[in-house]
Amino acid sequence: MYSILQLKTKNGENQKLVFEVEPKQDWIGDTPHKFVGMVNFNGNVHMQGNSVVVEGDIQVPIKFICDRCGGSFTKNLNAKAAATYDEISEFDNPTDIELEYKIQSNRIDLEPLIRDSIIENLPSQVLCKENCKGLCPCCGENLNIANCRCKKIQEEKEMAVPKTKISKAKGRSRIANWKVSAPGMAECPNCHEMKLEHRVCPNCGYYKGEKKIEVASDKKTEKKSK
Repeated sequence: MYSILQLKTKNGENQKLVFEVEPKQDWIGDTPHKFVGMVNFNGNVHMQGNSVVVEGDIQVPIKFICDRCGGSFTKNLNAKAAATYDEISEFDNPTDIELEYKIQSNRIDLEPLIRDSIIENLPSQVLCKENCKGLCPCCGENLNIANCRCKKIQEEKEMAVPKTKISKAKGRSRIANWKVSAPGMAECPNCHEMKLEHRVCPNCGYYKGEKKIEVASDKKTEKKSK
């Protein structure tokens, strides 16, 4: 609490206001951030009619947790603080919250001003650095510290994929047509034995009425004639 008795004797004249106060963790609720030092207030205070005007700068060290990589780092939070404290009128029926910014028994409570200024200036996104790479979504490796091997391991595990995949129906239809067919046969016009079409007869050696090759029967005939 700050006494305003001296301010009333010097209405409208600025007075230096410098002090330290220990912060309360419940000021920043359930956030993972922690206060690690005292709150420094450097400003001034003066009377404006029946009201008290307080203005100044706040600085407090906070241990933040990065929203991307989860790493912790300490940084000073700087905030502007300004508030007007009014006297309680006999016609007023202020709530507990409104009482925080009211003059009570020639005193003002500066804690709500410091608390609200810190809350209003907390960043919505906390990063350890602007180009924070965050965590690997597969293995959780901090990419700011080391390179992730997930991609390389995944490539090694992946099997080769054909450029064009043949459906099961098309493949089975192709296999169904793999049939063995008998060769074309025809009767030899010379010896009347069956032979392959468009081939020399292996029995007599003739093809289209001409002797093309000698066969075993011809050699036996020659030996007998000798």
